[in-house]
Amino acid sequence: SPTVEPELSGYRATKTGQFKNRFLSGTMTAEYQVRYGEVFFTCFHAIKNGLEYLEMEYAGQAPTIGIIDGDSYYLVNHDQKLVVTAPWDSGGAGLSNINAAFNIPEESEVNMEDFKTGSMDVDGRLCDTEEWLVNGEPVTLCFDGDELVRVIAVIGGYEQITTIHSISTEAADDALFVLPQDYQYIKLEDLFAALE
Repeated sequence: SPTVEPELSGYRATKTGQFKNRFLSGTMTAEYQVRYGEVFFTCFHAIKNGLEYLEMEYAGQAPTIGIIDGDSYYLVNHDQKLVVTAPWDSGGAGLSNINAAFNIPEESEVNMEDFKTGSMDVDGRLCDTEEWLVNGEPVTLCFDGDELVRVIAVIGGYEQITTIHSISTEAADDALFVLPQDYQYIKLEDLFAALE
């Protein structure tokens, strides 16, 4: 006899819950823009096999590249052939938690009684919205069909708008996660001590 899938309800039945569920494997590549106040960042983000690569570009400057490997964070500066290392406290999830990367609320953070749906124009497209309260602050996810295209979150009293240009579960090239061996490595604490 055919297997009957259980009917989804609550958080898991929302577009937010279904979108989050697509990334449970921990593999993702995404291109997006973040606006925090008047500051804009363009980002490329890849997660694969517990490793994370994040490239951010601000105002046409050379990209900032960060790589997370377990409990270590590496800030790579190709112009100076320098890698700054620091401990990384993931709090059990780290950025490889898709929720953290895009401010998507966890099921445990929300109350379905506060959940609202609606619609919003996003770059000329009428998108479905799902609004949540997280720690008393609103987070609105905008979907074009089932695809997440924008997240509007209030963080510490400031609005952050993340516009997602592409996101998929396709694995990124392994070369992204390889640290350059011929660069100078310096611990963040030693860098701060040298600047004092």
